[in-house]
Amino acid sequence: MMTTTSLLLAMVMWPVRQPALLFAGVAYGEQRYLDLWRSLDGSPANEEVIRNLPIRHPLLWLER
Repeated sequence: MMTTTSLLLAMVMWPVRQPALLFAGVAYGEQRYLDLWRSLDGSPANEEVIRNLPIRHPLLWLER
């Protein structure tokens, strides 16, 4: 169970690179989504943030 302190710490660690931004940017040709995705932290260290990222390496899901 998360304590209030750990929950608040996890909230401070956001935002991070969300796979949805990458996938939407590619699917809809939205460069600003891709730019935003690139600008966010790609290597979060907080365990709660990592736990909430279902796809940790989204580039592996894209075709070349």
